[in-house]
Amino acid sequence: MDDDGAAGAEAAAVYFKLLDPYIMKTGDTAEWEAMSHKTCQTCANRLEQSREIAQNGDKFHGGETHVRTLQTYEQDPSTGIWPIDLQVTTGAVEITDPAGETVFSYEKVTYSIRIEMSRVGEDWAVVGVSNLDEE
Repeated sequence: MDDDGAAGAEAAAVYFKLLDPYIMKTGDTAEWEAMSHKTCQTCANRLEQSREIAQNGDKFHGGETHVRTLQTYEQDPSTGIWPIDLQVTTGAVEITDPAGETVFSYEKVTYSIRIEMSRVGEDWAVVGVSNLDEE
């Protein structure tokens, strides 16, 4: 991720997406927050969900995530953003409350997203995430 070109943008995008189950399971959101640009609504929504799980005393189970880069586009010269298309496979998830009752679950899912990466100082930041399967 030290590379400030396409390879660094790809590595940062994959790393960020792999953080998702970690923040849900642990409530440790420091790295997620550091990589989330203030304009990224998807980033903010997942952060809020992670905090809600932790505040409720719920437990997040499963969600093993695999990420594959589909395409990295040229850097936008005016914004500095690198658009990257990823295929994400997330294993089945179950969220249980403190009594062990299931409050939410879903099966394994595979989907495609476009994640927009930008350099902020020396670090990578996620500017936006959009679902390609809905386009």
